[in-house]
Amino acid sequence: AGSSSISGKTAAFLIADIEDHEAKHEQLRSTNGSGHGALSALLSEWGVDTVICGGIGQGAVNALSERGIKVVRGVDMDARMALSAFAKGSPAG
Repeated sequence: AGSSSISGKTAAFLIADIEDHEAKHEQLRSTNGSGHGALSALLSEWGVDTVICGGIGQGAVNALSERGIKVVRGVDMDARMALSAFAKGSPAG
């Protein structure tokens, strides 16, 4: 189960497992220049089930949803802080 941020120009994602209300096994994974059309497939391959982000277009939300990936948008904080808040079950996550 991973969480991250997404955009059509995202260079990398912070991926982590959520266990016992904590983010564990964090990794920064490169998208290798993939556009947003390919990102949903890439995130799915990585086992991501939730994406935490600031802004995201409806097309990207739809692509992620089609792969069963939940989107938490409107988050305005550092990726690690957002991940930690999400793990603890805060409303932001």
